[in-house]
Amino acid sequence: MSEYDSSSVFLNNMRKLENCLQAENDQEAISCIRHIFQTLSAGTPDAAPSIQRRLHYLFDTVRLYLCERDESSSLSKRKDITPKKGQNLDDLCEELCDALHAIQKAEEDDPLKKRKIHQITQYIQENYQDPNLSAGAIAEQFHISLPWLSNLFKRELHINFLDYLHRYRIKKAKDLILQTKYNIGDIAEMVGYTNAVTMTRAFKRYEGITPSWYRQNPPVGQKRI
Repeated sequence: MSEYDSSSVFLNNMRKLENCLQAENDQEAISCIRHIFQTLSAGTPDAAPSIQRRLHYLFDTVRLYLCERDESSSLSKRKDITPKKGQNLDDLCEELCDALHAIQKAEEDDPLKKRKIHQITQYIQENYQDPNLSAGAIAEQFHISLPWLSNLFKRELHINFLDYLHRYRIKKAKDLILQTKYNIGDIAEMVGYTNAVTMTRAFKRYEGITPSWYRQNPPVGQKRI
C-alpha cells in the first residue's frame, strides 16, 4: 500500500473514531482504536515518521475528547504524548482503550445522565402532541448534540429516540381508539401525527395491525366505547 493510500485509510478510520467519540459510543470507539492500531506497522512507533505523526494525531484526538468529557482523566492531563522508551504499539493501544474503559465505567451510574434522560422523557410525554417534536428539537431544547442524545437513549433506555417517541404516541392513540369515538384521522393529529396515513404506518409497524383493526378487535379484557 502506498503512503497516499495508507494516509487515506488512516484518515477515514479517524473520522469513524471521531464520530463514535462525539456520540460517546465508547465500545465502538474502542473497536475503532484497535482497528487503527492493526493498520499500523508493528514495532516501536519511532521506527517510522509517518507512524509517529499518526500516533500524535490519534492521541491528541482522544485526549481532547477526554478533556471535554472528564477533566479528571489521567490521559487528559498527559501533555507529552511521545511514547515512552520501550513502549510498543500494543502498549499504546491498551493505554487509549483503558482510558475509554475507565470513563465508561465512571459514567455507568452517573446521576446527572439519569436525571437528564428523565427530564427529556418527561418533556416528550408533555409535548408528544406536537407534530414538530423531533430529535433535533429535543437536542436544541436541552442544549445537547444529536449524537449525544442518541447515545443517551440507547445507554439509559436501550431504545432509540424515534422508537421511544413512536411507542409513546401509539400508546396514547390506543387509549383514544378504545375510549373515544374520534375517527382515526382526528386521533392521529391528537397524538402528534400529521395525518391518519402516517399514524397507521407507525401503528402497524409497532403493533402489527392497523388502528381500525385494533378498534374492531380490542384486546381481551378491554372494551371499546
